[in-house]
Amino acid sequence: GQDAARESFVEPLRRQVDTFGLTLASLDLRDHRENHTDAVAEAVATEGVDYRTMDEDDRREFLTEAVLQEDPVIDVDDPGEVSETTERVLRRFEALAEWQDEYGAQAIDTYCISMTEEPSHVLEVLFLADQVGVVSLPDHCGLDVVPLLETESALNGAERILGTLFDNEAYATALDVRGSVQEVMLGYSDSNKENGFLAANWDLYENQRQIARFCRTEDVTLRLFHGRGGSISRGGGPMNEALLALPNETVTGQVKFTEQGEAIAEKYANPRIAERELEQMLDAQIRARHEANAEPTENVPERWVDAMETMAPAARETYRDLLSSDGFVSYFGQATPISVVEDLNLGSRPASRSGERTVEDLRAIPWVFSWTQTRLILPGWYSLASGIDAYLDAVGEEEGLETLREMYEEWPFFQTTLDNAGLALARTEPEIAAEYADLADDELRERFFPELIGEYERGCELVLTISGRDQLLRREWLEESLDRRNPYVDPLNLLQANLLGRTHRTDEEERTLRLTVNGIAAGMKNTG
Repeated sequence: GQDAARESFVEPLRRQVDTFGLTLASLDLRDHRENHTDAVAEAVATEGVDYRTMDEDDRREFLTEAVLQEDPVIDVDDPGEVSETTERVLRRFEALAEWQDEYGAQAIDTYCISMTEEPSHVLEVLFLADQVGVVSLPDHCGLDVVPLLETESALNGAERILGTLFDNEAYATALDVRGSVQEVMLGYSDSNKENGFLAANWDLYENQRQIARFCRTEDVTLRLFHGRGGSISRGGGPMNEALLALPNETVTGQVKFTEQGEAIAEKYANPRIAERELEQMLDAQIRARHEANAEPTENVPERWVDAMETMAPAARETYRDLLSSDGFVSYFGQATPISVVEDLNLGSRPASRSGERTVEDLRAIPWVFSWTQTRLILPGWYSLASGIDAYLDAVGEEEGLETLREMYEEWPFFQTTLDNAGLALARTEPEIAAEYADLADDELRERFFPELIGEYERGCELVLTISGRDQLLRREWLEESLDRRNPYVDPLNLLQANLLGRTHRTDEEERTLRLTVNGIAAGMKNTG
C-alpha cells in the first residue's frame, strides 16, 4: 500500500539504474601504440622471446597463441629490469584489473589505442589485459579494445585492420564475448593536421561509410567513437549538426564522442545550457536513426562524390605543399606564439611527441592553439579554396557552382563542412594576423603571408557564393557576439605581438605575455 513512496522514490531509482547502470559513468583508458609495443617487447624479452624483431604476421601469431593459452606468459608483478615506460604500462594494467575486481567490469570498459596502424597494435592490448586476468577467453573479456584511426594510412587501411582482427581466433572470440560490438575511434585532430580541413573531412566521411559497410557484412555492430576537439579544425562545431551530418550507414543507434577542454565548461557548467545541449544531442540521434532506418544506405549522387574526389586531393596537395615548404616551420615559429604555448603548463600531454619542433611531431592542440592566438585560423580553412577551384577548373565555373550549390542545399555533410569553414573564416582577422606576420623575417613574411591571405580571401568569396548568403555566419547572434568581443581581444593581440617582438623580456613582461595568451583564449573561447 505504499504506492506514493514507490512512485516517488523506488521507480525513479529503478529507471536510473536501467538507464545508467550502477557505475553511472565508466572510464576509458588510452595510450600510444608504441608504448604497448615497447612494453610487450621488453616484458617477453625476459622470457627469452625476441618480439621486437618479429614481422607483423609473427607478432600476430605469437600474441594470439599467448592469449588463447591458459597460463600467463609474463609476470606482471615482477617483470624484471624494464624501462620506465614499460613499468608504467604494466602498472596500469594491474590497476585496471584491481579496479574491475572492486567496482565491476563496467567501471573501466574501453581501452583506446592512439595511432593504430596494424592489427598487432590491437592484439597487444588484448594480450596485456589477458596477462592480468581482465581477459580470460573463451568465457570473459572485460574490455572493448578500440583502435584509434587518425592518419590517412590508418583510415584507408581500416578494412584491412578490422578484417584481420575479425578473422583472428583470439580477437574473434573476445568480440563474441563482448556481444559482437566493435568500437572504432576516429581521430579528427591529427587527420586534419596531416591533410588539411577539406581533405580530412572527406577522408573521415568516406572511411566511416566503408567501415560501416564492412562491419555490416561481417555481422558486427559498429560503434563509432568520434574524437572531436573544441575547434573547427579538430572536429568541433555545433554537435546537433555534426551528428545529423554523419553518413546514414554509420548511425547504428550507438555513438560516442569526446568533449574537451573549454568546451566542457562552455556547454555543461550552466545547468540550463547543459540540458539544452543534451536535448540537441538526443534530438540529432533520434532523427538520424529514423533517417537511417528509412534509408540505410545514404543516396549520394555520383556527381557529388566526383566533386569531392576532385576537391579533396587538390586541397590535400596544397596544404601539404605549404607545410613542406622550405622555411615554413621557421615562419610558424616566428609569426605565432608557439614558443610560449610550448612552455605553458596546460593539457595532459607535451606539445611535441618527440621534442622536435616539426609540424609532423607537433601535437594538434598547440598547432591549432598557436594559429588561433594570431587570429589567423589557418587549420580551419586553409586549402579549402584551392580544392574548390580545382573542381571549378575541371568542370567549368558555371556547371561547378551549380553542383556545389545543390550539394550545399541537399547534402548535410557538405553543408556542415562549408558552414564550419565559414565559421573559422569569420573568426579570422587579417589585420591582426598581419601584426604577427611582421614578426617574421622579411623574406619569410613575403613568401608566406600573402599566400595565406590569398587563400583566406578566396575562401570567403567561395563560401558566400556557394551558400548564397551575404555573410559568412548563418547565425546573426554569433556575428553580433564576435563584434562585441573583438574590441576586448584586439588590444591583447597587439600587446602580445609587441611582447613577442622583444628579444629580451623582463620577468614582468614574461608574465604579461602568458596572461595575453590566457586572455585571447578566453576571448576566442577556444585554445585548440
